[in-house]
Amino acid sequence: MPPDVSADHPDHDPNAEAGPATATFECAACHERRRVALTKGSVGGGTRSDRLALQHHLEYATCPSCGARNAAVVAERARTRTRDRLMFAGGYAALALLAVVVPMIALLPPAYGLLLWALTLRTRWRRRMWLPIVGEAVLFGTMVAWVIEMPRYAYAVPVSVVAMVLWPRSDIDEPFTTATAQLTFGDPLP
Repeated sequence: MPPDVSADHPDHDPNAEAGPATATFECAACHERRRVALTKGSVGGGTRSDRLALQHHLEYATCPSCGARNAAVVAERARTRTRDRLMFAGGYAALALLAVVVPMIALLPPAYGLLLWALTLRTRWRRRMWLPIVGEAVLFGTMVAWVIEMPRYAYAVPVSVVAMVLWPRSDIDEPFTTATAQLTFGDPLP
């Protein structure tokens, strides 16, 4: 559990906009203590939102000495990720079963994918991200063509989505890398 940021400033007025929010970080693995603050320019200057952001980032903090992470947060993140993947895969498996009876229902996954593709097209075009633009257009176009040309095997489209969801891959460390970028650790405390 991350430390309460306001605990470092017991007489600090929560509505005041004084200095930056700071806290004391103690690693559960190596028990090293350090003063920690938000990186300059990350949120603002000493507001309540700074303290809340600091508390949030401290949950995902990686110890600068030993590289350990909060074991409870890592375990909860793994459980949540597994549950979400299984629920998503179960929904598409049910869609595959329905596609055996009603083949055109298998157009839902590529239609959803094309909608997301269209919503991100302008941003990707400006950033010159040609491979995702062309790759996703070909993938979703192929899915649509498969369902229309081979309705007897339309169930293969949602089954392929299930396979992609359940394919083993490493966990994305996004909140941990964001916390590393947003936190500045001081020297070890006695």
